Amino acid sequence: MQPQYCSPQCQFFRCNQRALVRKENMVWCSFANDLCQSYKCNYAQCLRGRLLVNGLCGMTIKRQTTEEPLIENEQPKVLKVRSKLIRKLGEREIF
Repeated sequence: MQPQYCSPQCQFFRCNQRALVRKENMVWCSFANDLCQSYKCNYAQCLRGRLLVNGLCGMTIKRQTTEEPLIENEQPKVLKVRSKLIRKLGEREIF
């Protein structure tokens, strides 16, 4: 499944101006009095919250995860903290 751009035909697509008018095969914007520009419009939103900044639908994209190899001999990172936090915690270094 290829990533797809968000379209007004999607059931989760909404207009913040409530200006969408769906007619037969087209979606009309009564605010701009023109065809809906879908993801290019400033008022476009996805009810699922999946509309990405570049206009792609987040529901058509699969997450790519990679696992970092575990290093056994790695020393724990030590953070130095300020005096105000030292008084609250009672320690000078945090692991």
